Amino acid sequence: MNKIFANDIPAGAPVHPGTILRDEIEARGLKQKDLAKDMGITPTMLSDLIHGRRNITAALALKLESALEISAMFWMNFQSKYDLDKARKLAVVV
Repeated sequence: MNKIFANDIPAGAPVHPGTILRDEIEARGLKQKDLAKDMGITPTMLSDLIHGRRNITAALALKLESALEISAMFWMNFQSKYDLDKARKLAVVV
């Protein structure tokens, strides 16, 4: 599986923050169920986030900050970038 690094992401390519979260979990050798428990969410919710079926909200960003010591602002900014890139891509197609 290829890792994604911020400098490798082409401008405008929508990358869901769950992709970065998945890579962070793998890099730390964490188990998803343990992280979900630490965050106070269900493993299903975490899985949905990792697979791009759920977006990062302010509440989830704060939980990620607490569990992983990566700022909530990082997660919120990444979610905003994803949303904008996705909207731009759709606008070009329309």
